[in-house]
Parts: sequence; structure tokens; C-alpha cells
Amino acid sequence: MNYGWKSLILSSAFVFLPAALLAQDVDTIVARIQIKYENVETLSAEFVQETYIRSLARSEVSKGKLYFKKPGKMRWDYTAPQKDQVVSDGLTFWIYEPDLAQVIETPARAGTATVAMDFLAGTGDLKKNFSVVLVEEKALTYLLGLEPREPIEGVKKISIEVEKPSYLVVKSIIEDHFGGETSISLSQIELNKTLNDELFDFSVPQGVRVLRP
Repeated sequence: MNYGWKSLILSSAFVFLPAALLAQDVDTIVARIQIKYENVETLSAEFVQETYIRSLARSEVSKGKLYFKKPGKMRWDYTAPQKDQVVSDGLTFWIYEPDLAQVIETPARAGTATVAMDFLAGTGDLKKNFSVVLVEEKALTYLLGLEPREPIEGVKKISIEVEKPSYLVVKSIIEDHFGGETSISLSQIELNKTLNDELFDFSVPQGVRVLRP
């Protein structure tokens, strides 16, 4: 899934900190996050996804379980409100919508969702791909704002919430250019659990149409 982001404004709690100290803290946090995920081969978690559609002034909430395996494999099994599936074997990206009896199939690198979760999938590099600012330090988490070093289509900005002291990303927030916002919160995170490659294969169900945009 692909990502692009504008920088976020630092919260007032950090405005009065010396710039050198703040930069050093951010660099340390980013380095520890990167090291954490470089040592993660697989990740599974429960997720809650909330999408705000500005044009409709409406929020939609869905949930399910996700799986990641390096390099670039992922699977999202939605359990509510619809039992959709999002699967990638690293080469192809499938979105299966049973209620519409259709599958959307694209090259893996074409999916915005794929880019957005590159880091969790083990193919992203925070320091290389983003300029990172510390927006807020909370009691249990750090909130980081990510500014892309190169523009990313369809994404205005991103922020991630990182858990102390594990340095796991427990929430991501993506804002588009139309004022819409999608947040994904993770819980019950399991690292380096055996996940067979077959989990990331997808076979089009019989009678389902395939769309290739």
C-alpha cells in the first residue's frame, strides 16, 4: 500500500524544547522503530479501521484481522460489517468484495493501501522515505508526523502512533486531499509467528467477476 504525507505541526508541548534536543529524540525514536521492524519477519494483529468520508459527512467503521510476511506479503480478513478480503503475495493485489461478487486485481505496487502499509510489510524505510517530526509524546505512545520526501498520489499526510517501550506501530492515520481520513488501530499484535505462504495466495471464487483497472 503507497503513502505520501505533509508534515504535521509540532504540538505546543515541544515548541520550547531546544531544536537539537528535539531532533536527537526524533532520530532515536525512528532508529529504534526501524531496528524493531527489521527484526520482524511476520506480524499478525486485530484491527479496527475507521474511515471518514467528508463528501458524505459520514464515518464507517470496520474490523478484522491482518497478517504481514516479508517481503511484501499481506492479508486483511474483514469480519464486520462486510466479510471483505484484501490479499497480496507481493506481486499481485486482490480486493475481494463478496457482497458485490467481484474481485479487483492490480499489480501490488499500484495499491494505495499497500503503499500505506509498506513499513509494516517490511519494505519501507522511515528515514529514507520520510521526514519525521515528533508531534506529541503521550504517557504510553509517541505520535509522529511523516512528510514524504517524494509526493505520493492520493495521500495528503500521515501520522503514526508508536507504543512505548516496544516501538511497535499501533495506529496509523492517513488523510487525503479531500479532507477524508482513514485510521487503523492495531491490537493483539503477534510477531514472528509462523505464517505459511499459502495464506497469501488468492483464488478467484467461481462466478465472481474480476476487474483489472
